[in-house]
Amino acid sequence: MPRTEPQGPGTNTHHRPDADPTPGSRPPLSTPIRPRALRASVRDQPPASACPPRGLRRRHALTILLLLGVAVAATALFARTIHPFLAPVDPIDSPTLVVEGWIPDYALESALEHHRAHAGQRIITTGGPLPRGSHLAEYTNHAAVAGATLLKLGIPTNQLLVVPSPRLDRNRTFASAIALRQFCDTNHLRLDSINLVSLGAHARRSRICFQAALADHVRVGIIAIENRDYDPVAWWKSSEGVKSVLSELLGLAYAWLAIDYGS
Repeated sequence: MPRTEPQGPGTNTHHRPDADPTPGSRPPLSTPIRPRALRASVRDQPPASACPPRGLRRRHALTILLLLGVAVAATALFARTIHPFLAPVDPIDSPTLVVEGWIPDYALESALEHHRAHAGQRIITTGGPLPRGSHLAEYTNHAAVAGATLLKLGIPTNQLLVVPSPRLDRNRTFASAIALRQFCDTNHLRLDSINLVSLGAHARRSRICFQAALADHVRVGIIAIENRDYDPVAWWKSSEGVKSVLSELLGLAYAWLAIDYGS
């Protein structure tokens, strides 16, 4: 028969720290009470390093907004300044006006007005073969078409020279400039300076090509006639303006980087 310990007065096993709690009894007061849901929420929280401080998140947001603002400002600046860059109007004092023959009739009219206003001595038209219709027309190249148009507009015959260039698939502007140089060499025509007439955003590229072909001893001014197919101040609002500006940007890069001007 198991031996039982005598219990004296005042003895209470429920208050002994080492006594085993009986079913239904409360745990010792030294054991913290933590609800199961609270323990789970604490366990599921990510470590402190995974959540950046609020101040750091705010700085990141401000940085992103600043970068977006810079991008918008740069885009607006590009849109406002790129067309005047591609279409410069920078004439010089010269008796010779060189007109790219592919430009439209209204641009030829403006070129003739400039020629008369500045008492020019000669107009030279340049350009290669017509892309279509040459078998049906009297004139088979842009230079001849532009020359005939200027004669019709009233320029004296002795002030007009027509210089066509050969058919090429690329570098057509540079080929027109080379044809002009060869014409001057063959006919002993001395050019000290010219004003080149082109259309819109093509003007800067034309100036580069003609300056390279005629060498540094010939000064080349440029007159960009406004392209009426779009508004040059808001060129991005029309498909024709976007196509013209972007294609001329690529063409300008090609003229700077890829054309062999020494050949």
